[in-house]
Amino acid sequence: MRIFAKQAGFRFLGCLALGMGGAIGNRPLAKAGGIVRHQVKALGTAAAALAAGEEISLSVIGLMGKAMMPRWFYSLAADWGWKRSARKFKASKCLRDKPYDPEGTI
Repeated sequence: MRIFAKQAGFRFLGCLALGMGGAIGNRPLAKAGGIVRHQVKALGTAAAALAAGEEISLSVIGLMGKAMMPRWFYSLAADWGWKRSARKFKASKCLRDKPYDPEGTI
């Protein structure tokens, strides 16, 4: 993003990355509850910095990247949701398929 901004003639002020977005789903952050408290704070602080023409600080970037829950729990919930969707669409038997592996060895 930094390189793109430079090549496009923009001033790069930082970027924020969010993991575990599936925990939020399609809900507004205000309805996502306490699991997004760090991200909400980071967004507010980043917005203030950007409005002042300042770069987003590394501490804000770190705050945005804080895990919303233990990673093992997120993986467990995501796996459960994936399998639930597969059952719903009668695709449970296809979960281990590898259609793009020409030799079936992956």
